Amino acid sequence: MIGLPPPPADVLRFTLGFELLGEEPTCSFWIRCPRIAELEDSELASFLGPLEPAAKSLYVDVTHHNLHLAVLRLATFGPRRLTFLSSPLDSFGVFEFAAPDNVAVCLHWLTAAEGSGRDAITHLPGAPTAMTGNQRSITSAFFGQLRSAGESFLSDVNAITTSLGDHLQLGTLHRSEAGAPLPASLFEPFHGVLPTQIVGTLRRRIPRRGLVRT
Repeated sequence: MIGLPPPPADVLRFTLGFELLGEEPTCSFWIRCPRIAELEDSELASFLGPLEPAAKSLYVDVTHHNLHLAVLRLATFGPRRLTFLSSPLDSFGVFEFAAPDNVAVCLHWLTAAEGSGRDAITHLPGAPTAMTGNQRSITSAFFGQLRSAGESFLSDVNAITTSLGDHLQLGTLHRSEAGAPLPASLFEPFHGVLPTQIVGTLRRRIPRRGLVRT
């Protein structure tokens, strides 16, 4: 959509960059950092330390062993635009058998916002065959495991504190409504998470001749 408002100056964009059988899928999240203007660049970069185990709590126990976390990115907005990078220690999903590489498990993040199109959904790559018995919906056991992973990630991110004593907040940005841009971006914190019962995909359409694009 053209004309979307920019992200607020007090949010960070946290991106998990994966490697999956030659592809490079990503998952991104918005994190609010109160009083960010008062923090040094070095402190912002240091957030990648505790964010690494938080990221691993999200995917390691619910993905297959071909999925590898290759890079973490943390970007700022507003007048001070910076991007920090980190190469995590090797870690892979724990499941042995993999679903097709365009299959994803989906996490629906809960906020206080209401209205169509205001939900935040993460499509997590590296789905294992153990997640489903019919290739259409996830099993009840995997539903609980996936929900626990999402809750751990949310709790771990929100537990990170700044030198000023503020907590980071994981959430989403609302930048449009009813098909039109909002005057300013609105940050909505997550207060919970529910996996979707239906098996998802990483992309809307699988290109012809077996070529997979991210």
